[in-house]
Amino acid sequence: MLRHIPAVLSPDLVKALMEMGEGDEIVLGEAGLPAHSVHPQVLRADGVEIADLLAGVLALMPLDTTAEEQVLLLGDDEGAAPACWATYAPILGDGVEAEVLPRAAFYENMVGAAVIVVTGTRGRGTSIALRKGTLDES
Repeated sequence: MLRHIPAVLSPDLVKALMEMGEGDEIVLGEAGLPAHSVHPQVLRADGVEIADLLAGVLALMPLDTTAEEQVLLLGDDEGAAPACWATYAPILGDGVEAEVLPRAAFYENMVGAAVIVVTGTRGRGTSIALRKGTLDES
């Protein structure tokens, strides 16, 4: 057993986080996200809510403070901010910049992500992408 690894993080997810480099993105996706059709590395976290997984990931991974935005949110087709931002913002903390992308743009962005994690969250428009930073920044 290892200490200080949040229980919501699977061994495969911890490995994926360790393999990511500065500026790489991880997508924490809702249960209905079409991840398998657009990306070769999809991990499953069925039964885990995005908010819980977000907190677990952030316990190990710093965000990229050199980027204009550290977080990308899945918006509606017009790019309006999703209701889930009210839940995610306190987990992310102060000073985190987010960009809301319309659904098509978010899906297009997923293709370049390092890894996509499909969760058990059932709410539509709750997916989030995080940009990894370096330990020097945190």
